[in-house]
Amino acid sequence: MTGRLALGVALALFAAACGSAPPTPTPEPTPAPTWDPRRDEIDQAEGVWEAEQPATYAYTSTNAVNGMGAAASRVTGIDGHVEVQERVTSSFVRDAGTIEAMFDNARAGLGGDGTASVAIDQQYGFLSSLEYMTDVINGSYSQTIAEFTTPGDRTANPRDTEALNDLLDRWSSIVTPAWAYTWTRVDAASPATPTGWTVRHTDGRSTAVAAGSSDEVTPPGKVTIDGTVEEVVGILGSGGWVDVSSDDLTGLDVLIAVDPSPAVKGDGYWIRIDFTDRAAASQKERLDAARARWTAAKVGKSTYTWAYDGERGSWTWTIRATGDTLKFLKRSVGAPTGEAVFVRPSVRDTFDMIDEIIAGGGSVLVTYDKALGYPRKIVIGDGGSWAPKGTITISKLKSP
Repeated sequence: MTGRLALGVALALFAAACGSAPPTPTPEPTPAPTWDPRRDEIDQAEGVWEAEQPATYAYTSTNAVNGMGAAASRVTGIDGHVEVQERVTSSFVRDAGTIEAMFDNARAGLGGDGTASVAIDQQYGFLSSLEYMTDVINGSYSQTIAEFTTPGDRTANPRDTEALNDLLDRWSSIVTPAWAYTWTRVDAASPATPTGWTVRHTDGRSTAVAAGSSDEVTPPGKVTIDGTVEEVVGILGSGGWVDVSSDDLTGLDVLIAVDPSPAVKGDGYWIRIDFTDRAAASQKERLDAARARWTAAKVGKSTYTWAYDGERGSWTWTIRATGDTLKFLKRSVGAPTGEAVFVRPSVRDTFDMIDEIIAGGGSVLVTYDKALGYPRKIVIGDGGSWAPKGTITISKLKSP
């Protein structure tokens, strides 16, 4: 300890003899951030879009996130107001974005850790594509603006006429016994005060109720599907502009943009039709309630007979279930030997199959056990990609 103190004193005396302590090194100046010239290009492009955008236009916006899915929307603008129709969504990507949002996304991309690249439409200034690449999981994405159209695009008329005919065909082919839709008109001149109706159909009869009213009446011609299409076709025939878009799942949710006189401001409007399968909604409620009963029952072990009779054949299994583990105690002649055919023969997987058929617009009638909730009988009329036509029965269920 004494030796260390002496060394410290000696060093101090040496420093004093030299006059002062060694000077502190001057820190290197922090370099000023480098301005990305692409930011100027994006700002200039946005200025062109704000100055040159047509009074009436439509485009398709797509947003794809790596590993997460994609969303697509049809966007229409008339006299400064914009309406959006979702066409495709996923569980993780629902918003496809707009031209205005893409400018902000591009600027954010330039400041991120990844690499951003853009393409600019030379006539109107909007970003026709934005791509952002990064090593972050699910962080890379791309946005595109396509199918941009204006009243000057006369090739749009045949496409929209065909879309209207397809709309009539889809609505005339509805097989669900009970449905409804909301019919809403939004005027570009006063978008904050839309007018609307709710049209319901049950047992072959349709009724309509105006927004804000409780009186059921026969649907006025203008709010029927046929009447709406007839009106729009007439506007097309008289030289007006129309853009028709619908969701890609059912084709029954529709947005129709209408500008009867594109050279005149203030007469444009939208008609939005939002479909509800009331029979499917009722089935979903019953399914959710049955699932809740089955979950509450906490059936850990059970034995039951699971049978199928339909277009894929006819067979029966006797099954012992312990949680999600299945043991096949007996198989009928011709019964598959594996657990999975078109659905694994467990109660949980059968619930999932019913849910998918309903969500996909298929046809299925289910009888649920009143006490435990499990599906006792499932009649599949149209199972889409989830199940073939036929009848499934779960019977003789016993739980120790």
